[in-house]
Amino acid sequence: MKGIKTVSIALVLVMIFTGAALAGGFGRHHGGGHGGFGRHGMGGGMGLKALMHLDLSDTQKAEVAEVFTKYQEDREDVRNSIMTARENLFTAIHADEFSEAGVRQASQAVASVMEEGAVLKAKIVAEVKPILTPEQIALMKERRAKRTEKMKERREFKRSMHENWLQTESE
Repeated sequence: MKGIKTVSIALVLVMIFTGAALAGGFGRHHGGGHGGFGRHGMGGGMGLKALMHLDLSDTQKAEVAEVFTKYQEDREDVRNSIMTARENLFTAIHADEFSEAGVRQASQAVASVMEEGAVLKAKIVAEVKPILTPEQIALMKERRAKRTEKMKERREFKRSMHENWLQTESE
């Protein structure tokens, strides 16, 4: 029983430190994973990695590159704003003295920046989609569905680990 308890505690600590690292570095990993704003960004599946799997023609690549270039400065501004807002939220959450107003204000700042990013992402998607063939759009939807399922599985695993730890510690 003691071995299970030790493993459970170790796993929870790993999850906590991983979560803290991700929260502190939110928005730093750009262009990969889900969407053009990186792993933690706006989502949507229209990022470079997603587009690479669509076997774009040379003409499509040039047209898509033109769209991304058009919004490059705006995307960088949003990424930097997200990173700053997330760092401010992390600081407010982990402040030496609790301030509900401070946490709320920092959280609202994150939401506002994320909203701007979502609108920008929607503009980019609206311009890129007509460049794609119906087959490419279908493939993107299929890949997005698979990613969504994997995210649900990871979320369930984390929830299960959390509940297991709580149950073990409350005994």
